[in-house]
Amino acid sequence: MTEDDVLKLLGKACEAAGSDRQWAIAHDLSAQYVGDVRRKKRPIGPSILKALGIEAVTTYRRRGKT
Repeated sequence: MTEDDVLKLLGKACEAAGSDRQWAIAHDLSAQYVGDVRRKKRPIGPSILKALGIEAVTTYRRRGKT
């Protein structure tokens, strides 16, 4: 799942709730924060991931020759 996939899920969740503000209130988050995340002004934080039922996973890969 990419960051864009998470943002799409957040957008759908906000639409289902009626607005960014209503979704934020339902999850005890700031409406400003949710709006900033949706506009890519702030990174997706753990509180939004938790509210969406998503966990962040770190992966590693070998670097190409430089």
